[in-house]
Amino acid sequence: MPRFLVVDDSSSARRFLQGILTPLGECDMAASGMEAVLSVARAMEDGWRYDAIFMDIMMPEVDGLTACRKIREMEAAAGLDFCDISRIVVISCLSDSGHVLDAQFESGADVYLTKPVEVGAVQEVLRNLGLSGEQLIGMDGEEF
Repeated sequence: MPRFLVVDDSSSARRFLQGILTPLGECDMAASGMEAVLSVARAMEDGWRYDAIFMDIMMPEVDGLTACRKIREMEAAAGLDFCDISRIVVISCLSDSGHVLDAQFESGADVYLTKPVEVGAVQEVLRNLGLSGEQLIGMDGEEF
C-alpha cells in the first residue's frame, strides 16, 4: 500500500489531496516545509519512505523547494539510489519556466503541477509514477 505525504500551508488544499490519496494508501499531512523534512526524517529512521510527496512551493518558514533539496540531501546521505527515493510532486500557482526549471532541476522534484490542481492531473501523475490512480474515476471535476 503506497504512503503519501501532503505538504501545504492551506488546510483546504491538504484535505483536497488527502481525499484523493487516502483511498489509495496511507496519507500523512504537514503544514510546512519544516514539518515535511521532519516527517521524512522520522520515516527514514523507522526504515520506510513515502512513495510520493505532494509539496506546495510557497509556504512560511521553510518553502517547498528548500524542503525538497533537504529531503534529497537526506536521501543521498542515507545512500538511497533513484529507485528507493520518494517521488516529489511540487505544486504552485507559478507557471513560468524559471520556477518549473528550479523546482525540477535545482531542488530535485520529479513533477511540477500548477494550481488549480484538478483530480485528473493527480490521477495522471500517480499513473506516471507507477502508483494506481484508477480508483479516482468519476471525480475529475474537482479542483483546488
